[in-house]
Amino acid sequence: MKPLRKALALAALLLGLAWPDAHAQIFRGALTLGLNSAQIDGDLNSGFNKVGALAGLALRTRFDSKAQLALGLHYIAKGNRIPSDPDLGTSELKTRLDYVELPLLLHYDMANRFNFHLGAGVALLLKATAKENGEVFPDRDLFYKTFDFTAIGGVGYEWTDRVESFIRWAYSVPAITTEVTSRRNHTLAFGLHYAF
Repeated sequence: MKPLRKALALAALLLGLAWPDAHAQIFRGALTLGLNSAQIDGDLNSGFNKVGALAGLALRTRFDSKAQLALGLHYIAKGNRIPSDPDLGTSELKTRLDYVELPLLLHYDMANRFNFHLGAGVALLLKATAKENGEVFPDRDLFYKTFDFTAIGGVGYEWTDRVESFIRWAYSVPAITTEVTSRRNHTLAFGLHYAF
């Protein structure tokens, strides 16, 4: 799991460089739970038809009265589901991509307990599975790149000091496949943060 260790070390380094006075900052942990609605752009099918889990932990530090930085470590399921079409004679195709992701997000507080967040993430592919009518395609891990780099944006609402709901959009910047350069992960996540 050397790539994951390298990604974690890079994230810690970036966080340290962003705040030279990090020893004076207060870090707050949070649990993240949600659902991810996903598609793969470039597969000639549209619609966020693949639902997957989003779960993990995050560290947040406030460096301004309105701004804070969050570094997460999440399991996230991406992929797609192309329904069968009897008129075209096509079968149902499901692709599941399991990642461990490190999102780094800047949160900015707005009025009425809303906030927006922007950032980027790097994700390590744990497993890729593709099925046609339930039958597994072999060696799908070789078709997808080891890392997925994403641009992330979203909106959150703070219900209490500890509970926040969010809607988040993410899009792969480079292609996610080794052979077809137009394919990119595209996700909409809906979830909750619980601070502790």
